[in-house]
Amino acid sequence: MEEKDANDLGYQQALLYAQELRELYQKEQAQAAALRAEKEKVERIRSVLERGLIKMVFQPIADLADGTVTGVEALARFAVEPPRTPDVWFEEAEAVNLREELELAAVMLALAHPELLPEGCYLSINLSPETVTSARFAELLPDMPAKRIVLEVTEHARVEDYGALRGALQEFRARGGRLAVDDAGAGFASLKHILRLAPEVVK
Repeated sequence: MEEKDANDLGYQQALLYAQELRELYQKEQAQAAALRAEKEKVERIRSVLERGLIKMVFQPIADLADGTVTGVEALARFAVEPPRTPDVWFEEAEAVNLREELELAAVMLALAHPELLPEGCYLSINLSPETVTSARFAELLPDMPAKRIVLEVTEHARVEDYGALRGALQEFRARGGRLAVDDAGAGFASLKHILRLAPEVVK
């Protein structure tokens, strides 16, 4: 009886050990898959940036009273197969800490030919709060024709520091630049968010 109990105990221990090994293997496989997926994301974003696969389209913004085009919104599009919507690209870039780089590449393309902007029209550019408060974006601000620019703060990202965001935009707004909050009421674009930013435009 004692020998049988010992055999049973040894069998149960072997089962537990085998289960632990299986769980460890599965965990290592999941970690390896996650690392591969992250590497693929980085390579996709880097490829877009290095090969110039971003293009900008400009959507007209019309005055409802008379149909006059008063501005254009710069929207990023990606010439990559299979097609994916811009929000997917920017979310993926954020997941691998490349959102700022991708957004700034789009901004520079949008600003590349200001002479093509119709007389009397403004240019609307979408940015996340993190990019607006970045040092690299601050370097671009002096070159922007502020009076003809509207910066739209995306509703998809939480603002961690409203004071820093307002401070980053102070000079731009002092030169006549305007701030817009996109999709008011959606995502993080709450009433409190709007009151804290005091934008010139609410969409």
